[in-house]
Amino acid sequence: MQRFSTLALMTLLGGGLMAQQDAPASVDRVRTDAMRLTATPGKGSVPTMLKGGGGAVYFSEDFANGLAGNNGVGPWTTSGPDGAIWLYDTDGPNGFYSATTQVITSTTAANGFMMFDSDAANTVGGQPTFNEWVGSLESPVLDLSAAFNPRLEFEMRSRFCCNDGGHFVDVSTDGGATWPTRLDAEFGVAVNNDPGTFTAVVNLECAIVADPSNVKFRFTQDGSGGMTHYHWQIDDVQVVEGFGNDVKLSRVWLVEDWDDYDNTATRNLEYTRMPLEQAGALDLSMAYTNEGAFAQPNAQATAEVFFDGTSQGTFPVTIGNLAQCAGDTVVINTGWVPSGPGNVSVVVTLGTDSMDADLTNNAVTRGYVVTDTPQANEFAVMGVDTNARDGQISLSQNAAYSLMGTLFEMENTGSMAYGVALCFGNNTTNGSVVNVYLDDDVGTVAEILAFEVMPNMITPAGGANWIPISFDGGPVNIDPTMDYQILVENPGADTVAICTSGDVHPGGLYGYDNQDATLYRFIGAGNPALMARLHLAAAQFVGLQELSENGLHVGALYPNPATESTTVRFELDEARPVSIQVHDVNGRLVLAKDLGNLGAGEHRHVLSTNELGSGMYNCTVTAGPVRLARRLVVTR
Repeated sequence: MQRFSTLALMTLLGGGLMAQQDAPASVDRVRTDAMRLTATPGKGSVPTMLKGGGGAVYFSEDFANGLAGNNGVGPWTTSGPDGAIWLYDTDGPNGFYSATTQVITSTTAANGFMMFDSDAANTVGGQPTFNEWVGSLESPVLDLSAAFNPRLEFEMRSRFCCNDGGHFVDVSTDGGATWPTRLDAEFGVAVNNDPGTFTAVVNLECAIVADPSNVKFRFTQDGSGGMTHYHWQIDDVQVVEGFGNDVKLSRVWLVEDWDDYDNTATRNLEYTRMPLEQAGALDLSMAYTNEGAFAQPNAQATAEVFFDGTSQGTFPVTIGNLAQCAGDTVVINTGWVPSGPGNVSVVVTLGTDSMDADLTNNAVTRGYVVTDTPQANEFAVMGVDTNARDGQISLSQNAAYSLMGTLFEMENTGSMAYGVALCFGNNTTNGSVVNVYLDDDVGTVAEILAFEVMPNMITPAGGANWIPISFDGGPVNIDPTMDYQILVENPGADTVAICTSGDVHPGGLYGYDNQDATLYRFIGAGNPALMARLHLAAAQFVGLQELSENGLHVGALYPNPATESTTVRFELDEARPVSIQVHDVNGRLVLAKDLGNLGAGEHRHVLSTNELGSGMYNCTVTAGPVRLARRLVVTR
């Protein structure tokens, strides 16, 4: 893809990427081959172990007899165009990207379980295919008319790719003729992660009001949104008595409008790393439901903010009375603004005047890191990733996409952008090149052309090998009335893989589709977060930040990261002999320059980095008995 054609397309769409062009429904989630090619399981957090009421058991199935059932009611059936993929199994998943070591460890796994092995179904002749399977496993008809607040409880293990939103529990109250209720069955597990076996619970009470005597439920994998791999294993299914008093905090977002991607006045993305100079007042929103059998009086939510472990205050909001099955979202505007770099965590709790029977789903903890210029490479880092590769997207003129990008929403004045940091996946061809563009609402404001990706720049699965790259033309001012996008392009026919880590909110991902020559903004939930970060530094500090000791003052290195050279700026209060030493991360001296006796005043030395390999170094200025060191990053 030629850059000029992309810019022409932006204008055609109505003034740039922020024209808010909705992607067609078929591509409102990323569906690239590269994401499907991620083979190494990531490590996700185990979802909360949800428990039933501990009373009556209305239905129980351990799949000892497979589809024939071992429940005293009747057999199970499969349905849907690919329902036959649901099979009784004892060994675990097996396919191009899966292994039997990923088998479910449920209570009765020894006598078998049911599995939708989409990876095996997508392995033909020992090679992977990428069909989007849709199939259901249906229960027998159940009479739950006498059940008290019934809930479905089952043990499961899953891993999926390449978008979320494809695992569901569907509920019917007419014996399976229609399925009006669809409930999420991913329970917070992120794309490409395998958290192991856990117990999941889905409340049925609110879904069966129409006719609780004629209930069926089914486990459905609906891959039509881009899900092709890997497996979903289910065992030890029960319908059990629920609780009388049980409010549930479903989810917490660290922004006020997480899905309002059209609102350019506020942030809708959650940033895992936020520069202090761009940090604003902390707003959050939360989703809640009453899953108990009884109405709940005087519900309220409270957010307690912690900064580096110290409480910054509690911020309550009144919800009011909750009828059975009632639920909604509520916003908490804390007004709290971080005053320095550090770790922010927010603990949100939900309660009522009743004694809640299940406290495991009443609290959620979220957090992010506030960065500042003295912390890393003299830059403040802004990013949406979770800092551990769990996927990768391959870019090529011969692939589905040749360019991918991510959004950065600015709110405050005074920032300058110096460059980006990227993580490259192992699908990258050695020696391939990328172009990187920083665009605002109007067009390109900074660029990096023909950056060569070397073997030592690859990020392993689960890792984060950040490669900092300075803009070719130097830093640019950030306009808070604009939003910005980092766009990473592969102009060639080889492969450049950009790592992904976690999910990004709707509207936070961009991609140039080679087939229809269109630059899309992906507006679906659950799209992958690119491991692409923006490096900022407050304008008032640029060139003025100094390390000082006993008459020696050393300013920031520029450019840093460096490719061919960097300028070392220092000032002497009196004449002294001066030298510069560069040590690698192992402490070995790799470069030394004797500058001789220098007089009092400011000095600049252009230090060649051509002899240094890519990596991190310490650059030390020695003036007589005084030494001061700066961190130096060299990229190739």
